[in-house]
Amino acid sequence: MYSERYASAVGYNSIGEFSSDSYFARNPYFDEPNIKECQKERKEKARKKQVDNISKTTTYDIIHKGKIILSFVIVGIILILVVFMSAYAADIRNINNELEKENIYLQSEIDSLNIKIGEASKIEYIEDTAINDLGMIYPDPSKCIYVSDDNMPSGSLANLIKQEAYN
Repeated sequence: MYSERYASAVGYNSIGEFSSDSYFARNPYFDEPNIKECQKERKEKARKKQVDNISKTTTYDIIHKGKIILSFVIVGIILILVVFMSAYAADIRNINNELEKENIYLQSEIDSLNIKIGEASKIEYIEDTAINDLGMIYPDPSKCIYVSDDNMPSGSLANLIKQEAYN
């Protein structure tokens, strides 16, 4: 059944029985109770190693996922701030445009009033308003009363007033 050479290596004799003089039989670690203990120890070490690897991996994964979530939250907050700031900038631009329109309207009103002031300060306009609206007339030199003869003008008083107004 088994060769002699194989039997001595595996611990069996020539008829296939377990031999006490073989290497395995003399080695205390290969006793049946020790084999079971070694197997238990190996399984326990493997389980501990697996648990350690799982806990390390889990801890790493949790930290990694936490960092990823935190980065998404930060990016989200930044994007929300950008949206709010662009809305605020648009609101400021809208207010600025309204103020510019109001400024243009006020400037045109100022220009119109300056033109009216310029027209109203012309001597022709003043004379026309005095004659037509107020009923004023130029004085007749024969109807003028002078306090003394020295003050009497040499020509017409109306012509004298016109000459002084236009010069």
